[in-house]
Amino acid sequence: MDRNCYFRSNRQSTLWLLTIVASLPVLVVALLVARMPAVGEGSEFSDPLHLTFFKVGMILLSGLLLYPILWLSGRYVLSIHKQEHDEAIEVEVWSLFGNHNRYRIHLENGTSEKNIQYHKGKLQLPLKPHVMAPWYAVRLKGHRKWVIDAQGDFPHGEDELADLFAQLD
Repeated sequence: MDRNCYFRSNRQSTLWLLTIVASLPVLVVALLVARMPAVGEGSEFSDPLHLTFFKVGMILLSGLLLYPILWLSGRYVLSIHKQEHDEAIEVEVWSLFGNHNRYRIHLENGTSEKNIQYHKGKLQLPLKPHVMAPWYAVRLKGHRKWVIDAQGDFPHGEDELADLFAQLD
């Protein structure tokens, strides 16, 4: 166990799988839209503008599954480490485009504005399995909102991570 690790998420492969699954409808619809006949060539549309609106609308609607993945890119925390030699926190954030972003926050500088909220992540739909996906929303001054999966690994416990963020005051 890494003594300086305060959080580690094991869902990176799940994020990649969800990205692939969410991208498939966009690709399939884009292929179908590209192969649609033009106006006057057997198309159901008599006006080229209506056909264009339909094509754009179909592509946008097919991307509904992809929008949450795009939102998580740059926000989903993969790991949090404390750097002992220079009293800093290093936060690694998942990126859709390959290279994961790393942020260094020095403890002695602190931040005057921070907001940490816990969300239960409870979803109950009728006749469906119940979902429990708790998470933390962390917002530090000068950074985007970060999502920390509460079902990740906290080697020192969640309280130690909260104490680490408390040092930023």
